[in-house]
Amino acid sequence: EITIKIYALRNEVHFILTNPYLFNSQHSGNKMALMNIRERLALHFDSEAQLTARADNGFYEVHIVIPYKKHSHE
Repeated sequence: EITIKIYALRNEVHFILTNPYLFNSQHSGNKMALMNIRERLALHFDSEAQLTARADNGFYEVHIVIPYKKHSHE
């Protein structure tokens, strides 16, 4: 089961992705995928974006934060 939560807080949009974590299934590809996502976030948002990942209580969670700016429609 994969859970995706998206919410806005102040001037940020938060994405939290959670899935069950099997301790024997850590692949080096996971680290490479997260590194690629971090690079893409940095290229697009510079230092305003964040990505954290953690394994806890049998779940793996990735938390991405990007800036949110309203565009004025003049």
